[in-house]
Amino acid sequence: MEELTNPMPTLTREQVSEIIDAAFEQGEKPSFKQTDLSDIDLSDIDLSRTDLSQANLSGAKLVETDFTEADLSEANLSGADLTWANFDRANLHRVNLTGANLGGTLLNKARLAGVILKGVNLNWADLSGADLRQANLSSGSFRRSNFSRANLQEAQLQLTNLQLADLSQTNFTKANLHQANLREANLCQANLNQAVLTETNLFEANLVGANLLKADLSGANLKGVRLNETTRMDKKWLLVWELVNQGAGDRNLTGVDLYGANLSKTNLTGVSLSQANLSYANLFMVNLAAANLQGSNLKAADLFNATLTTSDLAKAILIRADLTRANLSGANLSQADLTEANLTRANLTEANLVGTILQGATYTEATRWPAEFDPTVAGALLQG
Repeated sequence: MEELTNPMPTLTREQVSEIIDAAFEQGEKPSFKQTDLSDIDLSDIDLSRTDLSQANLSGAKLVETDFTEADLSEANLSGADLTWANFDRANLHRVNLTGANLGGTLLNKARLAGVILKGVNLNWADLSGADLRQANLSSGSFRRSNFSRANLQEAQLQLTNLQLADLSQTNFTKANLHQANLREANLCQANLNQAVLTETNLFEANLVGANLLKADLSGANLKGVRLNETTRMDKKWLLVWELVNQGAGDRNLTGVDLYGANLSKTNLTGVSLSQANLSYANLFMVNLAAANLQGSNLKAADLFNATLTTSDLAKAILIRADLTRANLSGANLSQADLTEANLTRANLTEANLVGTILQGATYTEATRWPAEFDPTVAGALLQG
């Protein structure tokens, strides 16, 4: 037997206006709690101080609608047109705004904890001081928006565009900013304690006075980032910042932990990185010519187009490393483990491959090997 459901009632614009007028005449607050108002046109209607909690307003046209002090907690406004709508001091706790048009929307002092703003466009928006705890802003665009002093604790900001945004004194504690774009953003005195910043673009961002203790910066782009003595950052990531922005100089990096670090295009010529942990590191186009990498761990590292000429990789671990187009000419790879490594178009001319493990490593006709070396005998696999 088919289960019976009790759908939310559907109303027209005229019926909504009548209910609002009747409620005010009786001195009561209008209520549309759990009401189906999907696809309705309520543009320029006064819904201030109205109870719209758990209402379905998906796809509704709400241009210049006044929601001042309205209760929209857990309402569904996905795909709604909210151009120039006013949410001053409104309760938007756990509201679903996925795909909504929020151009010119006023959110001053709105309660936004747990709100779903996934994929929305809020460029140039003013969200300063907003309560966005546990909000979902993933894949949204907030370019040049103002989040200063906002609370984004435990917020979801994956793939979010925050380029040139004002994020000063913003609370990002435990927020997820995986692959977010924070290029040239102002994060002065922001709290990023325990935040996830994996593969985040922080190019030329301002982190003066920011707290990044226990933050995960694996794969993050730290090129041009501004720091000073008031910036708090774990030693590992401070080292990565120094290498990317100041170079290695004469420092000895033997045994350092650079797991997951983004060192792409960094000049590390002749640097001693023996026994270092560079597994899963981004070493795209890095220059490691003549570097000492004996016994280093480069498991699954991205070494696409890297320069490793005459480098010492004896006993190094390069399992599943991407060495596509890498230049390894004259490198010492004796007893190195290149199991399942990608050697597409790599240059290994004059490399020392005595005892090198190549089981399951892939290569192409364009891969260059030492004279008279047969990669198939060593277990390497020729790809189309």
